[in-house]
Amino acid sequence: MIYFSIPELQKQLALLEKQLKSMQTKKKSDLLYEMAKSLLGQQLIPLSKSDTGCVLAVRVVYKKAFGTELCATASTKVLLDFLEQSGEWKEVKEGKLGDVVIAATGSGNGEVKNGHVCIVGKTHYMSNTSATGLWEANYKPEAFQKWFGKVGGMPVRFFRLL
Repeated sequence: MIYFSIPELQKQLALLEKQLKSMQTKKKSDLLYEMAKSLLGQQLIPLSKSDTGCVLAVRVVYKKAFGTELCATASTKVLLDFLEQSGEWKEVKEGKLGDVVIAATGSGNGEVKNGHVCIVGKTHYMSNTSATGLWEANYKPEAFQKWFGKVGGMPVRFFRLL
């Protein structure tokens, strides 16, 4: 058996209360970012789906962060519709940590076949890498905008969890 003195227990209780308060006051976007960052280098989806698995991978990150499903789709177009209609997300002009950045398939000029979705990190956007299926910090914001926005003609949009 382990025995603690009253002052030791009070100190531990104060520490736990502080940690709980910190968790309760964190924004959802911060929690999503932290989970996305913690999963870097991991294979979140089967390699057989990695070529078009960006939505599936983001769904895995969301579920690990919050314990619930984001939405039941593998399509960037359907995900975009969900984000627009959901009261849990708000479109914002610029992406910040933990925001979702999306360029939806079918919204561009046809030069880029598939759209893409990522989670905004500090210097890069995080998403699955089609060639390996790994969750990585694999897009610089400028490169994402150039490929999907300029070459593909797709609107690049940002959504933040409320």
